[in-house]
Amino acid sequence: MKDVLRTAAPREREVHLGDRSATYLVRILPYRRVDNTLDGLVVIFLDVSQLEAAQEQHTRLAAIVASSHDAILSRAFDGTITSWNAAAARLFGFSEHEAVGTSMYDLIVPPDGRLEVEQTDELLRRGGRVAPFESARLTKDGQRIAVLMAISPVKDAAGQLIGSSAVFRDLTELNRVSGLQDEARHKDQFLAALSHELRGPLASLQICLDVLQGEGTDVKRGQDALAIAGRQLEHLSALVNQLLDASRIASGGTSLKRSDEDLVELVRTSAEDQRALLDAAGVRLHLSLTSTPLWVNCDRHRIGQIVVNLLGNAAKFTDRGGLVTLSLRRDQGRQWAVLSVRDDGMGIEPEVLPRLFQPFSQGDSGDVRTRSGLGLGLALVRGLVTAHGGAVEARSEGRGRGAEFTVHLRLLDRSPEVTAKPPIPTPHAGAPHHRILVVEDNWDFAESLRSMLEVAGHEIQVAADGERALTTAMTFRPAIVVCDIGLPGKLDGNAVAVAIRRDPSFGAPYLIALSGYGQPADKARALAAGFDRHVTKAEHPRMLLSMIADVPSRP
Repeated sequence: MKDVLRTAAPREREVHLGDRSATYLVRILPYRRVDNTLDGLVVIFLDVSQLEAAQEQHTRLAAIVASSHDAILSRAFDGTITSWNAAAARLFGFSEHEAVGTSMYDLIVPPDGRLEVEQTDELLRRGGRVAPFESARLTKDGQRIAVLMAISPVKDAAGQLIGSSAVFRDLTELNRVSGLQDEARHKDQFLAALSHELRGPLASLQICLDVLQGEGTDVKRGQDALAIAGRQLEHLSALVNQLLDASRIASGGTSLKRSDEDLVELVRTSAEDQRALLDAAGVRLHLSLTSTPLWVNCDRHRIGQIVVNLLGNAAKFTDRGGLVTLSLRRDQGRQWAVLSVRDDGMGIEPEVLPRLFQPFSQGDSGDVRTRSGLGLGLALVRGLVTAHGGAVEARSEGRGRGAEFTVHLRLLDRSPEVTAKPPIPTPHAGAPHHRILVVEDNWDFAESLRSMLEVAGHEIQVAADGERALTTAMTFRPAIVVCDIGLPGKLDGNAVAVAIRRDPSFGAPYLIALSGYGQPADKARALAAGFDRHVTKAEHPRMLLSMIADVPSRP
């Protein structure tokens, strides 16, 4: 007050009550008479408690926004960004200087996300609440990232809606972990299904062996046991082939032996081959095929696999008395063949459809024991269709409403000239007999090969590793060497082939690689090592016999 009286200049300051329950702005002004003579002071007290509290709250909120681990921004309804915190800069890559004043449509909203923004804005304008939701946004380098968004309205001092604020949480890591958990769960389910699928045939084979070894087994019972064992072996072979096909597709190693084929006849034959399977399951099969040929350039074996897997899937998830309809037609608007397999079975839940074609994935069928399978069939279908340049999709209206799988394959723009296919070579009575060295470390498999080849009239010796194979080859002088690749010891099968080819004293035998490794790269390595042919153990034994029958006798 003395300063105001001395200088005649106004002063002001904030003062607090002793318990800090209120804050006042004190203004002290000089008071003058009419003749401008200083005659006293005017003291004004303004209660600014609420203003100070609001400023403190604003400061705290600003600090929270600035230090938040979630990206937070605000913007006007035209898209102009008005605030941008440090987490937003880290997540999206744009600095605050780059972002503020720029339209978010030019920075972080993907082209397919604009409609979503317009819909949420409209909901805010109507006074509605926008529940948190998952979406996608773009980073500075163009990467598309998954985010969880929470949107709130922004109003001015008069309470008018002027824009919105958004909180973004990066879901990339969460989705990665969730995906790994889903993958682990699917693999666990796959292993449980694989165990179930293997135990039945293996138990049957053990029983058949016990029957055959029993002293009181008569001829008919023995023949029945052999027939059962043969069927179970075919089932096990089909499982192994399915696993190998899945591995090839996953590694991008699927190879196609293409030829021009009439898809109508190919599908008809494959479907009729499966009719007995559906009849045994109590499921009716109806074919609706176009009467005119549909020519495609395809691998006929792989197309057959597609049909077999789709019909097998339909039979598996359709109860007795149900109907499966297979149709094939030409898409008149496009140069495509459209193959459809529709059933009236248990249907597919909407949330299952997006992952239906993933490996190890199956629809929820309740008990895995009642709906057998490895969860690979549909993944194989997609892989094989994609390898042919086609597309496959699944549709279902939900539980109990059946399902439909549709395959699109490109048609040829012309009708090819049809030529008779050469017959598949098979061993014949006049086939030459050879000295054959079998190199195999699995004793049971080696002895079964010995028995098969000796029955065919060949002279056989067996070696269990690479070193003994070379020693035996030098004395036995085989015309043919049938050699496993994965051998124990210092020399694997490829090393054995290299050693034989480098040393003329071995006499240049015909080399056949017989291996469990069947990827294209495995075959290429075997041929590069010096093998003449490569056949996998999963293939039918007649394939090996046919190869051997084609090798001419030595003079």
